[in-house]
Amino acid sequence: MASPPAAALAALAAASLLAAASLGCSSAPSNPTPPVVSASPIASGAGSGTDFSKVRWRAYDSLAHGFSMPLPEDLAWRVEDRADTWLVATHAPTSTQIAARVFPADALMNRTRCEVHARELRALPDREGAVVLEKRRVDLPSGFDTIVEVGLFPTAPDKPIAGYVLAFGGWAKKCFAYALTTSAKGRGAEEAVGDRLALFVEQSFLRLRFDSAITPTVPRERPPRLP
Repeated sequence: MASPPAAALAALAAASLLAAASLGCSSAPSNPTPPVVSASPIASGAGSGTDFSKVRWRAYDSLAHGFSMPLPEDLAWRVEDRADTWLVATHAPTSTQIAARVFPADALMNRTRCEVHARELRALPDREGAVVLEKRRVDLPSGFDTIVEVGLFPTAPDKPIAGYVLAFGGWAKKCFAYALTTSAKGRGAEEAVGDRLALFVEQSFLRLRFDSAITPTVPRERPPRLP
């Protein structure tokens, strides 16, 4: 299934949230930054904001995890990037957090087994009660059987609205996991969360780039020599 445009996803998010609340009441990456091993800002010279559609997105290159992930240019971003755990990027002003990791396994894996394993390693969003806005197969990393899912959690009008992007995939004895959560409250919260989900899917998640070491190739048998 093709991905809807950002505006359409945002509109769908708002409509789904408003309906649920009613029932309840009755750009291309550039200029990569160096990897870090402790909390560090993404950009220098950019202010702290909440509208990611108005800023440039920069590629954050993680040597520890072997992938590059675009993020909105903003001083408020903090990244924890260590090889023995998850890459975690947090933007406090928008209550947005991304956790991503490619990790080995002891057996042949698929997305279902990888999700179970990922949830054993880290607390990730629970789908129970969520309104699923989009779910589709993506080739990230290349060759993995990854499915990405975008969802919202219905809530009362006076409560924060939360949304998520979840993706799990497996290939051979490797797993990939990605989880984004974001929330907003007050006037315009539905549109804000919907816009963020759409932007991060299109501008960040789908533009993830993986090192060759992370995207293994299947060895092929040499053809027999011709006489």
